[in-house]
Amino acid sequence: MKIQHPYKKKTTLNYESPFGPENLIFIRGRTKIPIITLPDYWKEIADLSTISVHLTSTGANQNVIVKRIQENEIYLQTNGLPVDCYYLVFVERTDVPKLEVEQPLDI
Repeated sequence: MKIQHPYKKKTTLNYESPFGPENLIFIRGRTKIPIITLPDYWKEIADLSTISVHLTSTGANQNVIVKRIQENEIYLQTNGLPVDCYYLVFVERTDVPKLEVEQPLDI
């Protein structure tokens, strides 16, 4: 699905999405620093109050947690070990109406 970039007039965002009961966008990756930087355009199309962050430690158990979310950055904290984890971040879109999952059949 292509949507207009919220502030770059000659640019589109090309997204595909897993099926689910919400209109979500997500990013995933790996970090070895205690900050995950969200795409800058998320502040225009994402409801950051709905953010969900999933973390998986790599190597030793770091007890990695989300310390805080500020602006477009997620700050992580560990039990003293260096951060090394995979992340998956979901957030609900604000640029489209909320998804109505159950709808009457048109006959």
